[in-house]
Amino acid sequence: MTTFGYTMICEQSRPAQLVRDLQAAEAAGFDFPVISDHFNPWLEAQGHSG
Repeated sequence: MTTFGYTMICEQSRPAQLVRDLQAAEAAGFDFPVISDHFNPWLEAQGHSG
């Protein structure tokens, strides 16, 4: 059986946007979420992580 996941990238979106994206993915029929775990920002300009 094939399943499809939805990958969320913490470094690219704010937490509230990640939640909205996951809700949309769930509504669209994706089977499971995957999320990056880089909990510290890569750069100051990418302060969404953490």
